[in-house]
Amino acid sequence: MMFDEPTSHQDVAQQLLLMRLMRQLSETHAIVASCHDINLAARFATHALMIGEYFHRAGRVEDVLTTPWLARLFGCEFVRSGEEFIAA
Repeated sequence: MMFDEPTSHQDVAQQLLLMRLMRQLSETHAIVASCHDINLAARFATHALMIGEYFHRAGRVEDVLTTPWLARLFGCEFVRSGEEFIAA
């Protein structure tokens, strides 16, 4: 199943409902979703792909969504506050 920014323009409760539904569906289906919300991706995804202008990074979420790679992709610094990434 492919989803193109399924949480875009949804309120927080609906975003969580949809992400939990996709996690449940992933038990029996392959799920691919684009998501620009770093914290939702970090919380619910198992794998991530970041595509920059001259690079890409793919793999397990904990290996891809790191402050150095996010800084390179977005052009600003990030800090980790608990489980959340915050642009600095």
